Amino acid sequence: MRRSLFFTAVTILIVASVAVANPGQRGQRNGPGDGMCQRGDTGPRGGGFGDGGMRIGMLLAMADEIGLDQKQKGQLINLHQQFGLQRIEMKAGLDKAEFNLQHLRMTDASEGAVLAAMDEVGELRTEMQKIRYQHRQKVKDVLTAEQTEKLTVLMKERRPMNGQGFRGDGQRQDDPPDAPRGAGRRGW
Repeated sequence: MRRSLFFTAVTILIVASVAVANPGQRGQRNGPGDGMCQRGDTGPRGGGFGDGGMRIGMLLAMADEIGLDQKQKGQLINLHQQFGLQRIEMKAGLDKAEFNLQHLRMTDASEGAVLAAMDEVGELRTEMQKIRYQHRQKVKDVLTAEQTEKLTVLMKERRPMNGQGFRGDGQRQDDPPDAPRGAGRRGW
């Protein structure tokens, strides 16, 4: 009796540790354009500006530094609202299409049905990329050439503070080559 209870407990611990170590597809995303706040995307924090991930909120925070007037600020806020609502609707459609595809893959659906669902997901992702690009262009059109130049300079200056200054090996670009990984950085 004790032996079977012991083996049952060990089995439960093993299954639980495997489940924690390998969560599977639950909550994972399958590719670009799926996430809420990817680089150059928009999400709860603001609208995307460019490939560097500039957000409308950050742009408005630098309004005085780049010389935005009240009309431009209003235009940017309106663009953010319009794009945000459009993005939410598109994201909901993409989520539904991905859920449908996942369901088809789990069942014995025909190859044609699965491929058609894959095409739908791909088309929706492409459409979202186009909408993000069009939004960025509209935001850029609000700025003058001088403001765009100032913004570009400010973004380059602030890039290391935004975590953009790290190499793929976990070191900052300005760390000496022999410095240990994470040297000089504050902990979480």
